[in-house]
Amino acid sequence: MIQADDKRMKTVGIPRSMYYFEYGQLWKSFFEGLGTEVVLSPKTDEKILAEGIKCASSDLCLPVKTAFGHVKNLIERNPDYIFLPEIRKTNKNCFTCPKSIGLNSMLKNTFAGSMQKTVSPRLNGNSKKMLSDAAREMGFGSVQTKKALRAVEKGRKPENAEPQKREFKVALIGHSYMLGDNKLNMDMEERLKKLDVSFITPDTFRKKRISEFAENTGFKRPFWNSAQKSFGFTKYIADNKAADGVIFLSSFGCGTDALSTDFCREYLKQHGKIPSLTLSLDEHTAEAGLNTRLEAFRDCMEFRKMR
Repeated sequence: MIQADDKRMKTVGIPRSMYYFEYGQLWKSFFEGLGTEVVLSPKTDEKILAEGIKCASSDLCLPVKTAFGHVKNLIERNPDYIFLPEIRKTNKNCFTCPKSIGLNSMLKNTFAGSMQKTVSPRLNGNSKKMLSDAAREMGFGSVQTKKALRAVEKGRKPENAEPQKREFKVALIGHSYMLGDNKLNMDMEERLKKLDVSFITPDTFRKKRISEFAENTGFKRPFWNSAQKSFGFTKYIADNKAADGVIFLSSFGCGTDALSTDFCREYLKQHGKIPSLTLSLDEHTAEAGLNTRLEAFRDCMEFRKMR
């Protein structure tokens, strides 16, 4: 148990990568509610990206490689704990991808001997249980844990607001860590803004609502959480004509996206007849080529609107 006379504030390092972009604010609020100081790795930059690529296996996707760079940054900053949850399921019905599930073990094996004490609870669809397990690993009692959980519930943010009005609106569909990390998505928001295009993402809606949409696409229930979000959001966009186009934003080598994107494009073709663009990005993607594809897609949306 944490002793009352231990006056030094414990520090917890959280990598700003992977599922941080979906749960980061929740994790940060919880650990601060426990009375610890949260140390975040910086936003992904060239140095972190280079370190991650150097440390990780070459057959991993770019977001997973980047996580190695973030953890290395935290090791150098020496917090008391590094928070490395094992994200298996973000809801009870669907799994994350195998690389996400194995990331915890890969990181511990790569940095064995140099890593500080890790806190590694398992997420199987119940965030409260995972955070309670994390607090128990760190030695906090049930009273402190419940207090921190109550504080997190009070501080939850409302659903995202509608995007700024621009000439065109697209639905951006992809993993939260691709949509949230501006380095990995090559500043997609700014590129779209320059083309007078706004965007909405699956995070605009509550998970339960997306799950309900996904169950009624006519396809078999998705095995992966990311596919469920993609299916559900695609159905919403197609059925409600809620966007002028759809951009599927993926990391090169992502096995789950390679399958789910084809199903989503087929649904759009059958029901929405909405133009779509698939962008597969990695560390070698050229800016000029990306801009050309986005400009051409905007022209496609404009042509369709004129018909």
